[in-house]
Amino acid sequence: MWQPSAAVVRQQQQAHHGYAIVRRAVAVSAQDVADARRVARAHGVGIFNPTNWGRYQARLPHGADLRQRVVAALRRRGWLAGGQAPAAAVILHSAAGCQAQDYHFDFEANAVVRVADADQKPFSVLLALEDDTTLDLLPGGAPLVLRRGDLLRWNGDIAHRGSAYPDKDNFRFFMYVNAPGIAAPTDGTYPYDPVQAAARLAQAATAARRQDAATLLTTLATRRAPPPPRVGQDAATLLATLRAPRCGGIGPWLRGQRCTHPVDPGTAALARPLCAHCRAQRAAAARRRRRAAAAAPGRTAARNRAAARDTCAGCGGALAWPAHLRRVRTSRCHPCFAAQRRRTRRPASAAAARRALLELPRQVWQVLRRPQVTAAARDAEVLALCVAVAARLRAAAAARGGVTRGTGRGAPRTALPPPLLDNTNTGVARRTYAA
Repeated sequence: MWQPSAAVVRQQQQAHHGYAIVRRAVAVSAQDVADARRVARAHGVGIFNPTNWGRYQARLPHGADLRQRVVAALRRRGWLAGGQAPAAAVILHSAAGCQAQDYHFDFEANAVVRVADADQKPFSVLLALEDDTTLDLLPGGAPLVLRRGDLLRWNGDIAHRGSAYPDKDNFRFFMYVNAPGIAAPTDGTYPYDPVQAAARLAQAATAARRQDAATLLTTLATRRAPPPPRVGQDAATLLATLRAPRCGGIGPWLRGQRCTHPVDPGTAALARPLCAHCRAQRAAAARRRRRAAAAAPGRTAARNRAAARDTCAGCGGALAWPAHLRRVRTSRCHPCFAAQRRRTRRPASAAAARRALLELPRQVWQVLRRPQVTAAARDAEVLALCVAVAARLRAAAAARGGVTRGTGRGAPRTALPPPLLDNTNTGVARRTYAA
């Protein structure tokens, strides 16, 4: 951490040393003040301050008219005869209620104090654009009061601070003047009391974090947009929703994703795709909610809705299901439902017949490509394959029992198609193979 040397500290005890004030050194018009206010308000950025608020600066170009007039005034006074060069110039703006800065140096004071000739030291320049412009210099921190047009110069080894402006805004001109081998930093200063400066910075950072937190809480409390209904109304509900166990199943439309539907029905569901099982559960829960709402006191029953059944539509007995099975939406008891499902389910022979029919072209092609086989042998083997597939198809149709798959309506099927091969088309097939 940078610290001032003993020589720099001793120099601060010498009153009226290292600075000069020239009254009405530069003519400042009302237009100059208006331009400075406009530039500071449009381009001002914050600079260091105990409260991190209320003190701003806006940089001026080297060709600005006000900067050129200040440089001309410095040349007339002979303050640039030691090889000094004017550097960055800014418009400083202190808002009403701005607190005082910490004491600091604009240049590296340990290097400046070693310069023997005071006319060759780097210095800073302050031009008052308004009356009652002040700057605090050591010793004692007594403020120097400037009026419009007054020019203040102080050397780089003089500790100073920006004054507080509790009642009104203040705009002023400030510029660095570098010396050979000693230049002002582009961003920052050198603290006069490093320990106190570090403590102030820590306090300012803590206050800024508290202010940001208070602003965020106020913004969230005043928001009119309601929270998402699936997530919950507060952080506790959201945390419980995210930690709840999920189904984890994979459905045909999930594209490799896992189902995120909660296992516990009382947990809020996330807006993510669901597997078939969870979709059916969610639909059933929605139906139950609609029925409960329709049966609530003061609500009329839903139109076109049949009354709940107590007896089985198949056998006429009680509509009972075992406790370990999940009951589906049906009007039959479990034995009647299982019997109906066996009748309407595709038998195993039908699947085998379908596979045999799909394999038939490949088997026929293998027979035709077999070398050193006569045409009569090929025709006989192909005929045997076709007859076997036809027999499987007839057996599958007979096992189905003339019931349409999956409908449960008992609709009769159409007549079976004619056999694939018989005595009438055998010769055609033979001629085709021979070709």
